[in-house]
Amino acid sequence: MFTFRLNLKTKEVYEDMLKLYNEHFSTKFTIASILPYAVDHFIKYGNMKYLKHYNLIKNYHNQEFLLEKELYIQVKKLQNNDITLQDILNYALNLYVVPFKAGFIKKSINLNRMLLILNHFHFITNGYKIKQASRGSSEYETEFIITNCPLCSHDSFYVNPDNMQVGCYKDKCMANLPNNLDVIGLIQITDKHRYPDIINTIYDVAIKNYKENLPEIEKLQTGIVKNIGRKKSIRTRVEELEKLIKASLSEETTADLNTEVSELKKELDEIIKKENKEKKYINIKNHILMRNGIKKYDYLLEKGFKKDVLEELDIFYLGENITKDYQTNSMRYRICFPVYSATGELVGIQARSIIDDDNSRSEFLKEDCLFKVYWGAVTKISLYERYSDARLYPEPTLEDKYSAQIWKKINNKLLNSCGFNKSEHLYLLNRYVEKNHKETTRVIIVEGLKDAVKLYSYNLNSTAVVSSMGCSLSDEQIELLKEYFPGAEIILGYDQDYSGVEGNIKAYNKLTDAGFNKITFLQYPSGTKDFGDFTGDMGTRTYIVDVLKNRKPFNIYIMDMIKLGLLLDKQLLFSSKRFTL
Repeated sequence: MFTFRLNLKTKEVYEDMLKLYNEHFSTKFTIASILPYAVDHFIKYGNMKYLKHYNLIKNYHNQEFLLEKELYIQVKKLQNNDITLQDILNYALNLYVVPFKAGFIKKSINLNRMLLILNHFHFITNGYKIKQASRGSSEYETEFIITNCPLCSHDSFYVNPDNMQVGCYKDKCMANLPNNLDVIGLIQITDKHRYPDIINTIYDVAIKNYKENLPEIEKLQTGIVKNIGRKKSIRTRVEELEKLIKASLSEETTADLNTEVSELKKELDEIIKKENKEKKYINIKNHILMRNGIKKYDYLLEKGFKKDVLEELDIFYLGENITKDYQTNSMRYRICFPVYSATGELVGIQARSIIDDDNSRSEFLKEDCLFKVYWGAVTKISLYERYSDARLYPEPTLEDKYSAQIWKKINNKLLNSCGFNKSEHLYLLNRYVEKNHKETTRVIIVEGLKDAVKLYSYNLNSTAVVSSMGCSLSDEQIELLKEYFPGAEIILGYDQDYSGVEGNIKAYNKLTDAGFNKITFLQYPSGTKDFGDFTGDMGTRTYIVDVLKNRKPFNIYIMDMIKLGLLLDKQLLFSSKRFTL
């Protein structure tokens, strides 16, 4: 037993933590019982150079502690003329505050505490829902929190409160990092907070002030993840209630129904206010991109595009200049296509690399002064994995893994701007809504934005051209077609390759179910797969019109694709019940 001079501030911090810990878990932890763990942690992870400047003797409290003999000998070896045993022990305790809090958090985490953490760091913006998930046995079940992803914005982000692990059901999302990314790691990635600051904040929010913060959970609107879906359900419910009000003969019943309608409309107003705030933020991001762009169209002009049309559609180029905006920097060397909603609001930007070949693009980006960092992380991870048995290279850090994910993203041919949900919009739809869309008799749906721009430049009279920005047609996009082109013929013109043909069939099935009865297909000439390949003599209006005239009904298109060897998924075809031999 010996007298140990403990810093008063350290004493207060630990007494506060231990009181809470002992209440939580009915233990009898004391500062004396914590001290060996603190010393052990210091010996493993502490930095001796900081001790030279560590002076706590001015403010101390006399307290007696027992230190195990072996541990005492280890600590004793560390002291010298400048560093006393008291300094070492005080420093060890201070160093151990964060690990102790981290252990406390992990041990006491639950669903409500996790919701408070997610809310505090703004990971819950549009509400959340709870999903039951089992692990190998029906006896063991856990509740996952599902909300909007802070990295890709889709309503597919999940958190496991049992172990704080996170992920995203969207395959290409950066939330799907290897080695079990957790909430703390995610905060480090998104907000660039220091680890000790994160732990201290989480401790205050979810442990120390837990009871006081509990009412915050009630404000999160459980079950509301995607506002668009909630808005639709509210409006449907309001319509139902208004019908009941009209039919009701009871004044009491009518009053109750009116109250419910009033509450639903208030909720709807709140959702719209939230959406407007988010849209404003996203719009700012999109406009920053546009401000940094230049009207340089060499890449597209060489492929037969018209400069006046490119300018009309606000298309721009992000060159090699480095700006203060992170998003602009990651989208350099790309042609950018602004996407507007049907009503003309800028909702997102899709950027296409000017280097078509994947290998060439990768080699080019490796030499860029900013992208080198990300490629360096990829190299580190590759070397570690290759020589992991020999332990020749250090294990990649969380930052390395995140950088590797960024490299994967910037190396893609296509990039979408922050918060852009392409499935909710049709590229170029606004150009026809601005005009008289009711005069449109045909709508061509193509895969890429580049294809849509080329077709648009030919001014095909009563024919509209839109892009679904991929080879799939979403429910939201079909609703837009029903709203603006209800009686039009739909011409499906996805790329003439495996995914494009399958996309055409799936789109056909969905459109038929939605009530469209005039649907035809484009078959591209041999050696081409989309309108982007139409150059020279093929790039004339006359040639384009001839291709459109040669569109095929479903059965004939299918037979032609089978002959070309482009329909691999036969099950997709024959399960549709629409194909007849």
